[in-house]
Amino acid sequence: MTTDFITETIADAQLTFEAEKISEDYYACLITSPHGKMKRNLRMKPGHEAPTLGGMLYHYALIVQSLNEYEDVLEWADDTNRDLNKPETVKEFKQMVEDETSLRLILSETIFQNLLSGLAISQAINNAMPR
Repeated sequence: MTTDFITETIADAQLTFEAEKISEDYYACLITSPHGKMKRNLRMKPGHEAPTLGGMLYHYALIVQSLNEYEDVLEWADDTNRDLNKPETVKEFKQMVEDETSLRLILSETIFQNLLSGLAISQAINNAMPR
């Protein structure tokens, strides 16, 4: 996996990061930039280290990328086999939209677009490599 685009995003957006353990596998994470803050609580799989800034950026870039494949919650729910009658389904979609908005705000639009472009290029390179 090529992650130079993550390093560039961190530098270009002047990001700082704090992760505080709040329970066994849960962390309170704060990404800060000159434009604002993005605060999220994350659960890590047992045995994994605390979240990193690069890991969080990559995670949220993937969320945004997947979200952008759909026109709306109906198409997303249909394609991902989610039941819209369950309250957690709409809540999950709304959280994805909020994550995209927060990422745009802390990065600025240009850096946000560069992050998504870098992700797409990285994926294309990895997919083109012989296995």
